[in-house]
Amino acid sequence: MHRKTGGALFELVSGYKGSADILLAMERGEVDGLCGYDWTSLKSLRPDWVRNKTVNMLVQAALEPEEELTRLGSPRSGAPSE
Repeated sequence: MHRKTGGALFELVSGYKGSADILLAMERGEVDGLCGYDWTSLKSLRPDWVRNKTVNMLVQAALEPEEELTRLGSPRSGAPSE
């Protein structure tokens, strides 16, 4: 979806068993990101990433925008610029 709508260039990496393994791979520098992860989960599992701005939320893909992410500058996928 994001590749088509935003022209993003992603290389998909498979083989990780779940999001916990992917977060660990991000810490190790094996992968640069993760798609489809819940903001609330990220804040609870990696609060230091949020606090230290280690993580950059590129886009929100949700029916309703998360106000906190909007304040942090993360646009909503497919949302018109305001």
